[in-house]
Amino acid sequence: MQGTPGSKILNEDLDDSAAVGGYIHGLTDPQNLFPNSILDIDGFPRLVGMDFNDNPAWESVWNFTPPNETRWWQWALSAGLIVVGAVLTATGVGAKLGVPMIVAGGLLLASNSLIAAGVDSRTASMITSGLSIAAGIVMLATPFAPMGAAMIGSGIGSIGGGLIAEAMGYDYHIGALIGGIAGSFAGLGAYKINDAVRIANIAKKGSVVIGETMGRVTAKATEIGAGTFKLSKSALFVHKNINKKLGSALGMSENRKWIARVGKSRVRVVNIGIDPTRAPDIGRSKFFLMELDVLSRFL
Repeated sequence: MQGTPGSKILNEDLDDSAAVGGYIHGLTDPQNLFPNSILDIDGFPRLVGMDFNDNPAWESVWNFTPPNETRWWQWALSAGLIVVGAVLTATGVGAKLGVPMIVAGGLLLASNSLIAAGVDSRTASMITSGLSIAAGIVMLATPFAPMGAAMIGSGIGSIGGGLIAEAMGYDYHIGALIGGIAGSFAGLGAYKINDAVRIANIAKKGSVVIGETMGRVTAKATEIGAGTFKLSKSALFVHKNINKKLGSALGMSENRKWIARVGKSRVRVVNIGIDPTRAPDIGRSKFFLMELDVLSRFL
């Protein structure tokens, strides 16, 4: 069957040299709308005798990237985001831009690698997005919390962007890429806003108390109406029920972030010093020594 000149009906004889209307035979059916019209030749789906005028499910072969391949610019973009982000962060020129760029580039690189390994682009994107969210949640409890927030935002933005693009008839992977980059910046921005709110709340107290042994510190803070560090319920739960060392590490991370906010807030710091009744074999409190170290940077 031959199509009329200018039509998009392909030749049934599959003779590429005789393509009608400037169209080549190799086509993709991403939504699997026409399974009975496909012949698999040389590993590529081909359409036989099907008029696909005004059918958005089909696209010509020169615009088609097989489901398990990525375009060169996707590799270049992932590498570029990581390199530029690392430079901005390392030099201190623009860490606020650098961190989201590193996160977005890393996730794109991971997604590209999964696709190259044979995973279809939509599944690869959703896998990396889910892992990004999970890893970001864990990182929120570490000194790398800003990057964790960016990873959560990137994962959520990637899924949202992909679904929106798909609903609008565009490629899921491209929508996920755009959403992931935007979400990374949004996640870091949300963390910065949350950090600013916490600093403002510390400033409202007017003063905070630090020192060795939390019982002494809490008593003094209550006496003068000052603020002090409080361990989160999640860190306390981990310490009591899962692993003491891990709980202690989470507590140290939370304490470090709190004392840094104290330094930024410029409130009055009441230091009650070491605990004279502390048993010698226990040694000095690592938490208290860390607080003194962090505060020294704001002097």
